[in-house]
Amino acid sequence: MNFDPSSPQYRSVRSRLASAFQEPFNVVGLAGAVALAAALLTPLPLLCAVIAEVAYLLFVPDTDWFTKRLDAKFDAEVRAHREQLKNKVFPKIRDEILERFNWLEQARVQIEQTSTIQDKWFREALRKLDFLLEKYLQFAEREGEYVAYLLSLLRESYSSLSRDEIRDLPSLARYKDSYVPPHDVKISQQDVQALIDAIQKHYDVAIDSLATTSETEQVLATREVESKRKEVLTRRKEFIIRLSDMMVNLRHQMELIAETFGLINDELRARSPEQVLADIDDVVMQATSLTDALDSMTPADQVVAKLT
Repeated sequence: MNFDPSSPQYRSVRSRLASAFQEPFNVVGLAGAVALAAALLTPLPLLCAVIAEVAYLLFVPDTDWFTKRLDAKFDAEVRAHREQLKNKVFPKIRDEILERFNWLEQARVQIEQTSTIQDKWFREALRKLDFLLEKYLQFAEREGEYVAYLLSLLRESYSSLSRDEIRDLPSLARYKDSYVPPHDVKISQQDVQALIDAIQKHYDVAIDSLATTSETEQVLATREVESKRKEVLTRRKEFIIRLSDMMVNLRHQMELIAETFGLINDELRARSPEQVLADIDDVVMQATSLTDALDSMTPADQVVAKLT
């Protein structure tokens, strides 16, 4: 289910009327009127309840009191949804990303608590920050999935690495023999780049080897198999290059989100509402665009499947 913390569903007239009608005290009052009418064998209580309900639906949904009530309810839904997402994502992400997200949540609380601004635009800004918090978690989850995939490729290519190359991957060496759950992966951003470089080197060596042997291979069937292997490996290398670029974009986008929280916290009182919202909107748009790009990226197993 898609959940957008920046877009409450109760803004339309129909939604506000439905929310007002479903309020527990309203439902209990209507049920009591029906029960009283049935007990007294007279429709008078029911008619009075209908008149009161019409007046209630005409005036209450537009009051500031009811708006604040809906705001509080939606804010609780946002927090509950983020907690659910955290429970899903936290076991998959690296420690440094987890620490950064905890800082973002604290900054979000500080922005709300240290400001005396209660205008509508400020609540809108907070909700867009909530949107960015969720995007950060989603990006962190995707990055964790990419790291897990790269580690699986490391196990595949480890035997072809030289001793010098293995020495360049000291903190990754323990992942070479068996699957390691994502939450047990303790690697830095530098390790991730070293991992990508090692896998690309593995593919380069394998492709060059196949190119050399296929030139001298006399058996046509064997040469065709080698040609197909070279094609598959080339496509896998191309996917790793795309994956590397996407991970770089993910990292920069996550850093931009963090920097935006810091900027808003620093300049909230010094800038106009329009400037604050514009700063947040720019990051929201970029985060949304990156989400679309991630969703359109073909998984590596599908790339290989098309070639076999």
